[in-house]
Amino acid sequence: MILNVLRKIIHLLFVAFGTLVGVQFLFISGLPLIPRAVGLFSVITCYIGLRREYFPEFFAARELLAKLGISRKSGRSSGNDGHGPEGQH
Repeated sequence: MILNVLRKIIHLLFVAFGTLVGVQFLFISGLPLIPRAVGLFSVITCYIGLRREYFPEFFAARELLAKLGISRKSGRSSGNDGHGPEGQH
């Protein structure tokens, strides 16, 4: 339990640091395109890491696509198609 709490604290520190650096790279007006792209990449990856660590069951894109009528398979086998231990004979 102590290691799990320590891991989450270290994760939050890295996410906070990455977000702050990324936002600074985005909003400094004199920087060329490449550092701004690195800043945008930093903010996006920090968001993805934060969401996957603390909100793993949140699927906003999947719900939005389902409302539009676009369904995506989960990638899991039902076991009846011959793949996996349940489908082997």
